[in-house]
Amino acid sequence: MRRLAAITAALLALSVGAAAIAPVAAAASDAELADVTLTRYGGADRYATSLLVVEAVAADAGGSLETVVMVSGVSWHEAVVAASVAGRLDAPVLMTPPTELRADALEFLQRVEASDALLVSAGADAETRSISSTVASALESAGLDVEWVGGADQYETGVAVARRAGTVGTLGDFGSTAIVASGEVFADALVAGPLSARGRHPVLLSPKTHLDSGVESYLSDAGIRHIVLMGGTGALSPPVEDSIRDLGITVSRIAGATRYDTAIKMASLIAEHSGGSCFGGSAVGLARARVPFDSFSAAPLLARQCAPLVLADPGDIPSETAAFLDAARQANKRR
Repeated sequence: MRRLAAITAALLALSVGAAAIAPVAAAASDAELADVTLTRYGGADRYATSLLVVEAVAADAGGSLETVVMVSGVSWHEAVVAASVAGRLDAPVLMTPPTELRADALEFLQRVEASDALLVSAGADAETRSISSTVASALESAGLDVEWVGGADQYETGVAVARRAGTVGTLGDFGSTAIVASGEVFADALVAGPLSARGRHPVLLSPKTHLDSGVESYLSDAGIRHIVLMGGTGALSPPVEDSIRDLGITVSRIAGATRYDTAIKMASLIAEHSGGSCFGGSAVGLARARVPFDSFSAAPLLARQCAPLVLADPGDIPSETAAFLDAARQANKRR
């Protein structure tokens, strides 16, 4: 395992199961970790992990929530685009099985006195939605008002969520900023989640080879001035970037040699352009790089903590991630 000479003041580890992410606390000496708080959100399965994260959001909100955003636990596309509307509604993102409302989720919703559930669900009709009407009926029976947001596929769903979220936030001097990521590769879109939720910057998905036409129309309609383009040309080809620039929109492409490096570059971008008020390095989220389910619900919590999301493997902290954590802690000590 990569030894961490130093890590950040607060490290939020998101995992399924007790050993899904390397035990980072054991990678450094007690003296090195004296000023570090390590919080792990890891349940027996993806749904239990999601609920632990959502519980933390509710606690941070004072124990009650008006709205909960819900996404399917088997499709990552809805989870990554849900971040901006969750941020807009000051709501967590709760994962659900496609065809049932779990008892523990229902108990949580009743305990926090939630009155509204926004279901982000892709599908051309009620039969193909990623969340079934059975879940909606169970929520309504429990007294919640249910709202559906989505489209026929991941691309239409991203646009529908962006429109539901409303006014797009500004990023530094760039102006109104949205995020475009691959609809085929999850890691790039996931690490954009904290910025999306905190700054009200919608995540829009597009095919690799061309800019989705619905996304293109949305960018024009919404008056977007700047795009954060996630991933290298292997994820989103040059024609995608060219099509965005042809709309008169500036582009910042975030592309690293690996998915770990791309996450770090994203963290650096948002720290640089958040005006010093957030994402400065005192807290960092850590999740597995090769499965999306650990961090489905992470964006609203990390946004509240001003924490970017970086990536690791189950038994190893990659060198680029370790170096980022080291640098972040040293910067935090100098404050």
